[in-house]
Amino acid sequence: MENVPRLLQSLPARVHLRRLGLAEDGFLDIPVRKVLNSADYGAPQKRLRLVSGRFPLPAQTHAWTVGPVSFSDLKPWVPVRAVVGLLPDPLEQADPSKLAHDPSFDLQLPETDLTEHFMDTRLTSEEIRINRKAKTDHSWYGKMAFPDPIDRPARTVMATQTGISRETLVLEWTHNGRPSFRRPTIRECACFQSFPLTYQFWGSTAQVRYKLVGNAVPTALAAALARSVMAKEGGNIPAVPIIQRKVGDRPLPVRIPRGSSRTKSSRYPPDRKYRDHIAGSKSGGVRVDFANLVVAAPTDGAETVEVRWEARLVSGSGKSVVVATPKLSDTVSLLVRWSSNQGESKRVGRFFGRLAKNLPDRIPERADLQAAWAGTASRGTAAPPELLLKAASVVDSHFPAPRFEGVLVPVPRSFPAIGRSALPVRRLAQHIALAFIADTSNLGSPAHPLQVLTDELGANQTLGGPGRRSTLETAIS
Repeated sequence: MENVPRLLQSLPARVHLRRLGLAEDGFLDIPVRKVLNSADYGAPQKRLRLVSGRFPLPAQTHAWTVGPVSFSDLKPWVPVRAVVGLLPDPLEQADPSKLAHDPSFDLQLPETDLTEHFMDTRLTSEEIRINRKAKTDHSWYGKMAFPDPIDRPARTVMATQTGISRETLVLEWTHNGRPSFRRPTIRECACFQSFPLTYQFWGSTAQVRYKLVGNAVPTALAAALARSVMAKEGGNIPAVPIIQRKVGDRPLPVRIPRGSSRTKSSRYPPDRKYRDHIAGSKSGGVRVDFANLVVAAPTDGAETVEVRWEARLVSGSGKSVVVATPKLSDTVSLLVRWSSNQGESKRVGRFFGRLAKNLPDRIPERADLQAAWAGTASRGTAAPPELLLKAASVVDSHFPAPRFEGVLVPVPRSFPAIGRSALPVRRLAQHIALAFIADTSNLGSPAHPLQVLTDELGANQTLGGPGRRSTLETAIS
């Protein structure tokens, strides 16, 4: 049996026959239960698979090396570079005078016989930004490389290869002197799975063919298992793998739709969910999220939906996570009190002034902000990721991490419960920036953070008292 590695946790060494539906006593022994890495058998991919049953395990043929240094006498792992370096540039036209070389087999084909490869899989600027963020700065998962390294085997080829996914393989690519990022072609994914260039994948769309490739077992691993079984049984093992040397029937070409075109297929549902943290807010056990909350679901065929945008403080993780949604005035009041005690009123005043002067012109009203996230807004309308980048820039310029990341502000009991007795001052500034964006979008007009606070204190009352201007107000003006 072949399956996912996590099944090993629940797969016993013996199973009662009645559990298998047999009307008799006794047990089925499963002496072999082992997770194998396809890269150890020559596939250009680190794909872990559980094999179980009663058969001899194959001997490892390849091993990881660091540059010229080898840790064994085995062959080195086959890196991504061996695939993308042997196949032609997928953005070019197939040249009938040139040959494509198979990375796993002694096989060459005219480029015109190479299927599933000459296609444009470049990522749009939005896809690049979202993928980079999801891989290098995800709200709760660990860090991944962006782009994928080519000096080692590929990560597991998934059945779904979309333009926006944390699991999408991303290659750095240069075409006609212009750098870009792209997904592997269907053929490159097939090569990572160690299929020969002559093997064809039949499906009506590119996604169907990607799925066929991603759901397969690497042929290098399957062949190693087969040779091990045949050797024990005394079978005749071919000295050279038996593969089809020429391409026979081939499927019709498929196209990869690019997300940058304003077509119906590139749009998302009008109630598309959004939740992401502002850059630099993951340390200290607390992060700051920006999210939408659907107030009224869209009617059939409608392209607009009623949403509300909000800034959240998230503390802890897993079952112990605490999510709070303080008002803008809550965090403004806390930051102002801290600034007065620490002699930082001018800094906070400049921070408030920068928010009020630089952000409002880019903040769409809530319906337009949602439409931008759904891909239906007019060109140039700012989307949530763009606003988060601008907010992070404002915070970092006034509260740089090297100086303020470890500075904590005590949290009073009146503050919304967040499971902490103190919050990093940068989290307060980050929440203020995102809450300012949310309130401006929800209300349709910007509310100055200082005005929010004075409104809470009382109409026409200044922070410095009657007839006086505070240091904060002076810094802002």
